[in-house]
Amino acid sequence: MADTICWAVWSSLTINNLGQYRPCCNMMNDNENPEYHLNEIGDYERFMQSNMITSLRNSMLEGKWNDRCAKCEIREKAGLDSQRNDYNKMLADKPKPSGLRLKHLDINFGNKCNLKCRMCSPQSSHLLAREWPLLDINNPVKKELYKKFESPFKINVDSLKDIIESYSHDIEILRFAGGEPLYTEEHDIFLIWLVEKGYSKNITLHYTTNGTILLQKHLDIWINFKKVSLSLSIDAVGELNTYIRFPASWEVIERNVRRLDSFATKHKNIVVNISSTIQALNCLRIPELLSWTKTFTSIRQVAFTKVVIHPEALDIRVLPSHLRKNAGHILIENVKNNYEKSS
Repeated sequence: MADTICWAVWSSLTINNLGQYRPCCNMMNDNENPEYHLNEIGDYERFMQSNMITSLRNSMLEGKWNDRCAKCEIREKAGLDSQRNDYNKMLADKPKPSGLRLKHLDINFGNKCNLKCRMCSPQSSHLLAREWPLLDINNPVKKELYKKFESPFKINVDSLKDIIESYSHDIEILRFAGGEPLYTEEHDIFLIWLVEKGYSKNITLHYTTNGTILLQKHLDIWINFKKVSLSLSIDAVGELNTYIRFPASWEVIERNVRRLDSFATKHKNIVVNISSTIQALNCLRIPELLSWTKTFTSIRQVAFTKVVIHPEALDIRVLPSHLRKNAGHILIENVKNNYEKSS
């Protein structure tokens, strides 16, 4: 197999916060490519047969990097893991991809969110969209850009159901982000439908969620799925997490996480982990977060999913060199200690 092949263009679909189709969330935008949209009947089939997808597939089968895949190319040439690697581990089921077999959907239920995280953007939080114009009041282009995100986008659940119905024998994984997926009515309607149709028993759900919302109805629904993996976006303990992910209540988050810990202990199809961003605001206080996670029975250790580089004020490179070195030393020592204890 050519080492540029990514199974995403044969077996995956990403629906972004505006309902637009992409092979994956990392794909570079192409201004010449027409937009294919969830709310347009038949657009999924047109998208998978489009010149863009055909071009991607041909490049990969020829062992060439396509310009749209630059993010993965850069990471892999630097010796780092990539989104392509993750997709291949998740989706590959034969030596070489051929034909369409939709196994994975990455669904963003719009930008409706109950938080205004400092490293986030209007595309992922309608609350931020209402504030960002105040940061750049003299830029009419940006003001118009933010304006379209002020009212949360809502996906057409019926269109989503149509895709599931068409590929029900292949669908294995649904990944939810946002916005905040547990804050949207469309999410709940969609999951209830999956259970009623009997599809849930063969499907694994993956969530990126901020931990502020956990309702009994969600727990009742999740036990009907093959597996549910929750990645809780928590960056610090107590008031610092509230400052980073404003206006999250630490009391509510801790109560929800402890409830999830108990639930995951009883129901083995539930997997929960803490995922954190590394930034100037929290890099020196990671030990507090790691110590907190050790108080749980079934919650997995912290996974550092992203190093913040935007906005620049939160990039750890803004810190003096001695603090950066100290932060690196703290991270290495804690990872080392955790590894030794788990071995």
